[in-house]
Amino acid sequence: QVVLPSSRAVYSGRKSHRSAVALVLTEACDLRSVLELMVLLLLETPAGFALFKLKNEKLLKAEVDSIYDLFKEASDAASQVDLVAFHRFKDTKAAMEAATALTEGAAGKSMKKFLKKNIVDAGLGDSLAVLDKTLGGSINKKLGIEVAVLSKNLKEVMRGIRMHLTTLIEGLDESEVKAMSLGLAHTLSRFKLKFSPDKADVMIMQAVGL
Repeated sequence: QVVLPSSRAVYSGRKSHRSAVALVLTEACDLRSVLELMVLLLLETPAGFALFKLKNEKLLKAEVDSIYDLFKEASDAASQVDLVAFHRFKDTKAAMEAATALTEGAAGKSMKKFLKKNIVDAGLGDSLAVLDKTLGGSINKKLGIEVAVLSKNLKEVMRGIRMHLTTLIEGLDESEVKAMSLGLAHTLSRFKLKFSPDKADVMIMQAVGL
């Protein structure tokens, strides 16, 4: 004799299955929400471009003054951010070309290639934090990368990264950064740069001319 399950048992089983599916979908949405909170940070240095990922998302909502304490030591900084990629300038000429574009609030050829390779082609959907608002707009327009609103917290995080830049970027020596910075400053001083009307330095230049 074959005993068929009652309609109530079948309904109960289907209900349990739907609940399990709903739970899986909810967990997937929660995971996606966490991933969407991740932020990439772009730092321009005299030696090249660096791309970091924020490991501790709690910093986005933390007290600004407390962030400094989390970057006091190099080991502390390493627990807050991860280096995603670093593009080293080949020579002073390449650094000057990149710096010239940055003064105009534009993403130069080397920066666009760097971001395309490490964000667009890599399929990263994270928001990109950039110090210069004009530069952020240029990156979004040319590459379609979502640019994060630069809060005081993110500015403090970037400041903390710069404090330990040579430690966070393997193979980057502090003396090299100083030498590139000095060489870049001397090279740029020999050329007439275009100043963007969106920059605060225009007002300084006008004041000097009075």
